[in-house]
Amino acid sequence: MKLFLVSEPETMYEVTLVIPQNYRDEVLEQVQRAGALHVRESREKPVKEIVEELRRRCEELEKVLRLCEELLQYYRRSTEVTLHFEGSLEDTVWTLVRKVKRLEEELRTLAEWRKRCEEELRELERKLRQYELATSVKLRVSELQYLGPETFLITVVGPEEKVRTLPHHLPQGVVVLEEYSTALVLAGLREVYEDVLRLVREQGLIVLERVAQDLTVPEYLAQLRKTLEEVRGEYRRASEELERRVGEQLHDLLLLRELAPQLLTRYRVLLTLYSSGLTTVVEGWVPESLLPVLRRYLDASGAPYYLEYRVAERKHLRE
Repeated sequence: MKLFLVSEPETMYEVTLVIPQNYRDEVLEQVQRAGALHVRESREKPVKEIVEELRRRCEELEKVLRLCEELLQYYRRSTEVTLHFEGSLEDTVWTLVRKVKRLEEELRTLAEWRKRCEEELRELERKLRQYELATSVKLRVSELQYLGPETFLITVVGPEEKVRTLPHHLPQGVVVLEEYSTALVLAGLREVYEDVLRLVREQGLIVLERVAQDLTVPEYLAQLRKTLEEVRGEYRRASEELERRVGEQLHDLLLLRELAPQLLTRYRVLLTLYSSGLTTVVEGWVPESLLPVLRRYLDASGAPYYLEYRVAERKHLRE
């Protein structure tokens, strides 16, 4: 059933309310307390757009909850926060959603900078671990790998026990040019290159990349360490700024994380009831000054509900 609530014109809001059928009489009484002077049955059918809007809002709340968790990860401190809010659950949640989305937009560039630093740190640390195993290799880093039409050269690094056993498994046409506890320099015929690479991978060893710089391995390691410290400084500054900005909005983020699941549950209950034909749609007008009162009555009823409202057009008020 769909009903119209007609109020005397002040500054009027046109409202659409979705509630369970078993709350119908109670809610209509509350609406009248909020200032509706007349109730009449509507000849219109329930609007399916409302159901689509509820589904859209469920999806949006699910996304914003994930966003909250992502933003809160930037805040590493242990802080006690007392959560509080005034007004209705629904209005509070959607006000917080707008704030959090705005915060995410403001922090996007900073977060991307931090992510780039994080990725660069992982890559630098990977290279540092690998090239530290080749500290004793006499070749320059630009000479660590070569692949020609007839011959190849590679520098292999890894755990001492695996490096020590690799020469015993090499095919014919491959020689060891340099041998150290954690590194080997191998040269051989081009035709067995793929076989050697496969053998190296099977043994759990690593082929060092050629670096287009005229540096010894120790010189390259010193450069890596310097760059690593610089990037760590950038990462630290980005993290501190993100933490500061998130800290300024910490209450809103925690409050949204607390309240959004409650509203999401309300919407899902309404969608389930709607699919079973157990909801009532009420339409009408409420004076602007009494809209918060209507919200309070609805919240106090304990009924899951959805309320849409917008400033009413004059032609609708005359209907």
